[in-house]
Amino acid sequence: MINIYHSIPQPPVYDGSDRYINLAQDYIKSIKYNFTGIQIYTINKKRPFSYLMKTAKEMIKYGMPIKCLEACVLAMYLTCAMKNTVRFPLSFKTRVGNNTHIVLVIFSNGKYGAMGLSRKGDLMDKPLKYTSLTNLIKEFVRCYESST
Repeated sequence: MINIYHSIPQPPVYDGSDRYINLAQDYIKSIKYNFTGIQIYTINKKRPFSYLMKTAKEMIKYGMPIKCLEACVLAMYLTCAMKNTVRFPLSFKTRVGNNTHIVLVIFSNGKYGAMGLSRKGDLMDKPLKYTSLTNLIKEFVRCYESST
């Protein structure tokens, strides 16, 4: 018998360790990028944070493919329990094609990194190793320029 249903990845349990961000990012990657052109989840950025978190719970429940905006919301949800961590979205707009991309910037223990999902591997996440936000942004710009 063929299983027509996909297996739904399970999110990591927050354990307070330094490796949790990597586990959470691996979980986001396991959900896969939505190449279908069909919007599965509706994200209204003007809605309250609680609405976004409800949508993140739906993403976890169903495990359907997501795009960068959904991945940013899911990263927010997965990092809610992290104390002494600053998180904020960072959006990019390309010069060619008017495409946009968004990641969740993470600042923890004096270092910057990012969580997210993209069609291009070097634009989805960055490890917590950048000493300034400027350096993190420059790395994303470098990756953008090398992919065009």
